[in-house]
Formats: sequence, C-alpha cells, structure tokens
Amino acid sequence: DFDSDGNANVSGEEGLGLAVGGNYSEIHHVAEIGMNATVDATSISILAAGEDSQPYDYQANASGGIRGVGVTGVGSVAVNAMKNTTAARIGEGADVTSASYLEMFANVSDVEVMENGELATVDAGGVSSVANAGNAAVFGLGAAGASAAGAVTLDGDLVQAAIAPGATVVASGDVELIAEGNQVFTNVGNREPFVPPAGVSFSGSVGAAFTRTETAIDARMQGDVTTVAGNIRLLADGTSTRESEAIALTAANEAAAGGSVVTNISRNTISAVIESGSQVLGPFDIKLEAIDRSTIDADAKGAAAANLAGAAVSYASNIVANTTIATIGGPETDVSVDGDVTITAVN
Repeated sequence: DFDSDGNANVSGEEGLGLAVGGNYSEIHHVAEIGMNATVDATSISILAAGEDSQPYDYQANASGGIRGVGVTGVGSVAVNAMKNTTAARIGEGADVTSASYLEMFANVSDVEVMENGELATVDAGGVSSVANAGNAAVFGLGAAGASAAGAVTLDGDLVQAAIAPGATVVASGDVELIAEGNQVFTNVGNREPFVPPAGVSFSGSVGAAFTRTETAIDARMQGDVTTVAGNIRLLADGTSTRESEAIALTAANEAAAGGSVVTNISRNTISAVIESGSQVLGPFDIKLEAIDRSTIDADAKGAAAANLAGAAVSYASNIVANTTIATIGGPETDVSVDGDVTITAVN
C-alpha cells in the first residue's frame, strides 16, 4: 500500500514552485516448488495471491498554489511506477507427483464460482494506481501552472504461472496453470483547474496525463506433464483499465493560453504457451487461452479566456501494441491426448 503526497506554495513578488508525489516498487511475490525439489502429495496448490485481492495499491498526489503580486509559476507532478513479479512456479529439474490435482495460480484464488453455468476462478490480485496533480492561483501580475499525472509499468513487470524445462509433473486429476493481470490506472492532470482570478494580466496553464505499460502475463509449460485422469488448462488473462484526463482552463485580463496532452501507450504481452520440448500426455482435453481485456480512455480539455488574446490546444491519443499469443511450439514438443486440443487467443 503506497501513498505519496507533495505540496508547493509560491508567494511574494516573484517565485517558482514544484510539487512532486510518486511511488516506485520492484517486488518479487513468488510461490514455488524450487529447482531439483521432489514433492509427492495428495494434492498440490501453488498460489501467489494478494491480500484482500489487492496486492499492489498506489496513491500519488501533488498540488501547487500561487499567491503573489508579480510573476509567479508553479508545477505539480504525480507518477506511480512499478516493476513487480507475481508468480507461481515449478523450477527446473523438480519432480512433482499429485494423487489428485495440481493448480498453479498467479493472482487467482483457489475458490471457484459459477458464471454462466460454468465454474470460474476468482480474481485475487491486481494493481490499482491513482495519480492526481493540480494547481491553483490567487492573484498576481502573471501566473503560470503546469501539472502532469501518470502511471508506468516497466519492462520486466510480470505475472506468471510456469513449469520450467526439465521438470517432471504427474497428476491423477486436472493440471491448471492460470495467470491473471488486473490493472486499474486513473490519472488526472490539473484535477483543480488552473483559473487565475480577473486581476491577473497574463496567464498560462498546461495539463498532462499518461500511462505506459509493458506488463507480461504468462502461463507457460516447458517441462514434462502427465495427467492420469484429468484435463490440462493454461490460461493467461489480462484485464487493463486506463483512464487519463488532463484539463487546462485559464483566464486573464490581457492574454491567456492553455494546453492539455493525454496519451496512453500499451505494450502488454499475454501468452499461453507449451514449448521447449515439453512432453504432455493426458486422457482428456488440453485448452490454451490467452485473453486481452483492455479498456483505454484518453480525455483532454482546454479553454482560455482573455480580453485581448486567448488560445487553447488539446491533444489525446491511445497507442496500443499489445501481443496476445496462444501456442504449442518447438520441434521436440510432443502433445498427445485422447480428447480435444483447443488453442484460443482473444483481443
């Protein structure tokens, strides 16, 4: 649970101020059977799940204020950045035997509910990020304000359920590898619109909001897996909701200018894969599913009013380059089942 607040107040004839609020995390949240371990059990559950279904919660706020008689300026920046690993794994060379089922869940609960007449897993992890930045002016000859709010996941941010090369798994029942990512990012630049009072001769306001994500959600089978009387399922499911808003409103007696920029950039990778010479045997079905459920919203607003001259510009964009892959691959990979093989990639 990360919280950060920054405040800057500028007063006097001339002055500049900057408020910064931000959080950064690089967390390894891993449940695993390690390299070369031997485990023989009635059932096996490997769960990397979050407390209260929300392992990562970020709040960043920055605010600036101006109170001066001369030329003053203030800026505010609020950013949340993360590079986390949440994983359920069986390591290289491990020998694992279950007399019933094997479940490997990353960000998923082992509780199941009914949805549309079918059993479904319960989400047990996610990332919530809220960033707010804003400025306000009281009076002065000239006033300028700029604010930016954003959220970033860096390359290496990972949610994974994986069986490593060289591992051997035998289960009497079902084998499930499920990795789910759930991102909810909300960013607002100039949460309180920068509107200097009528006594200001010149004013300017800039608001910006952004997200940039490079998260990998991965269900991967690279070892040898045999189920005696069960199904095999790999699911990588990514849900990402991004809402970015920037507001630039300003007014002055003589001249005023405002601008807002909003952009969301998404380069997430969602993959369900059997590869690396994996030998997979079973009497029933194998299902591989990679699902991308992204919702992205960019909203930019700008307005400027003055007696002599006013100008306002707004720009909003979404850039999506996500990759969604479900595949069985590799020259030495051998999958043999008596049931059906279903491979699905959904955007």
